[in-house]
Amino acid sequence: YGLDILRFFAIFFVIFGHASGLLPEPYSKIHERLLPFDGVTIFFVLSGYLIGGILLKIINQTDFKIKDLTNFWTRRWMRTLPAYYFTLFLLITPRLILDPNFHINSEWRHYFFLQNIYMQSVDFFPESWSLTVEEWFYLTFPISIFILFKIIKNKNIVIITTILSFIFISLLVRYKIYTTERLIGIDMWDAYFRKTVVTRLDSLMFGVLGAYFAYYNKDLWLKYKKTLLFISIPSFIIISVFVPTITNAYSCVFYFSIISISVLLSLPYLSTYKMGNGNIYKATLKTTKKIITLC
Repeated sequence: YGLDILRFFAIFFVIFGHASGLLPEPYSKIHERLLPFDGVTIFFVLSGYLIGGILLKIINQTDFKIKDLTNFWTRRWMRTLPAYYFTLFLLITPRLILDPNFHINSEWRHYFFLQNIYMQSVDFFPESWSLTVEEWFYLTFPISIFILFKIIKNKNIVIITTILSFIFISLLVRYKIYTTERLIGIDMWDAYFRKTVVTRLDSLMFGVLGAYFAYYNKDLWLKYKKTLLFISIPSFIIISVFVPTITNAYSCVFYFSIISISVLLSLPYLSTYKMGNGNIYKATLKTTKKIITLC
């Protein structure tokens, strides 16, 4: 139930942010003034926590051979790829048939999740950017651990080293882009930083880091869960509301890691909050399930 609450807010922030843009002025900018919260980052951290937890169990309950790796990929990809490729079919096929001027140019990259590896391609199916980040996480993180196991036999060292390496690489790439590109406006910030695979994998890694502590250091993970929750909520609000200008080093390099950490701090409490009581619990659970089903 606690993680359902987190899903509820993530979905609400995403829907509100997109739907408000359909309203006439001045209402179309209401989310920038009153609700600037990033629901996708919540999803990334939560996904890293849940999928990371599944992967850690596989690693510790098996020898983590090729068969275990492919089983993990099969389970993940069967939940996402059929619907994704069906959507691509619906988007591309009618245009190929009905529009004689339409030719597949850069669109082919979407079949291999290459549309936003380093910079987002915004001309076709831009909504796929977050799924691309997830898919590269499913691919690169387990295979990195698999390869390191061949060199280092200590599972704990391999896992924590891989997590920290991914976080460091994302920070390094964001810093490189910030220092080499001339950034103008929110669209470039969006394309180069917020919606790019190599710059956003750290958000998922913070979720995996939470799964690591929950799995290997459960007592420590739960010891300060209420304190961490009380830190998490105001810090998430403050970081979201008072984001500095989008072209400075904080917004381009450090913002995504810091906002991910604020979400991570809520997980020890929410991951153990199983049930609620009363009408608020029933209404929230019912509404959340309906929204998740609709999405």
